[in-house]
Amino acid sequence: MKYIDSLGVSVIVPCYNESGYVARAIRSVLDQEYTQVEIIIVDDGSTDSTRAIVLGFGNLVRYIYQNKSGVSIARNQGVKEASHPLIFFLDADDQLLPHALSTMVRTMARHGDSCVLVGSSSYYRNGPSEEESKSHIEPITEAIISGSDLILKNRMPCANLVNRQAFLKAGGFDPKMTHSEDRDLSIRMAAQGTLCRISSELLIIENRVGSAHRNTLKMKQGMKEVLKKSLSSQIIPDISYFEWRQAHAVLHYQVSTMHSEQRESKMALFELIMSGLYCPFLQRSRLPEFPRFFRLRRSAVLIKRLLNSLYSDEKYCINI
Repeated sequence: MKYIDSLGVSVIVPCYNESGYVARAIRSVLDQEYTQVEIIIVDDGSTDSTRAIVLGFGNLVRYIYQNKSGVSIARNQGVKEASHPLIFFLDADDQLLPHALSTMVRTMARHGDSCVLVGSSSYYRNGPSEEESKSHIEPITEAIISGSDLILKNRMPCANLVNRQAFLKAGGFDPKMTHSEDRDLSIRMAAQGTLCRISSELLIIENRVGSAHRNTLKMKQGMKEVLKKSLSSQIIPDISYFEWRQAHAVLHYQVSTMHSEQRESKMALFELIMSGLYCPFLQRSRLPEFPRFFRLRRSAVLIKRLLNSLYSDEKYCINI
């Protein structure tokens, strides 16, 4: 199949009570350089004015309502209704930069029929103007991501363009998963063909208090479920026992980082210890983004932080 403009992209936007954001997400799709696009809004049981706002765009969007069933079911329903062979998933509170879809479609075309998923980087923002966001353009580099890469660490971003046929063959999103469902899908799609990551940041994520990515315990549960499913199904063959141990060590280190960012030092230290117990010596050639002795350095910072909290009096305080 040749990915030319006439094939088109269906942008699936699941939403639940997103009346304050959904119009901006829709406009970001309408502003795309790539014009062969349909927008499908799947309203997952909203009780606010989401419906009225979406219908205000007239025939520029397709509106589907369902009783509240969760984001995975909403996305799967959108794919069933899609009329184009390429699918892009956009959260209702995020927005695309104008060159996003054209960049990803060209990348998929360049890699040919075997390419089933193209992901791009994203960045978080807390309030810059829309014009400032649209001017954010990074140099583009590409990397092929394997299934074993995804098991070791989630290397695919959430801004993904997928081949609809391969998506359906992989079984779509798992409705039982509320976190890390993107990574779970990417691993299953890696069994269908090639995955390509673009380094350029093409998606703007609204960083809101209470967002799913900020819920550390649920994120940990989701990541553990991904590894459990992948191990039991053997969807990616030839993963060694050592690689599985490494994957769990990375998982606990990432959870430790999340706890540390929220100043939960005891939990952060516990997860860091668990990371070391799973695999004391990680294969740094596959984890170049982790600096040397990164866990020891983190441990020192966390221990000093805990001591400072115990001895909060200024004369006992330890400088970090």
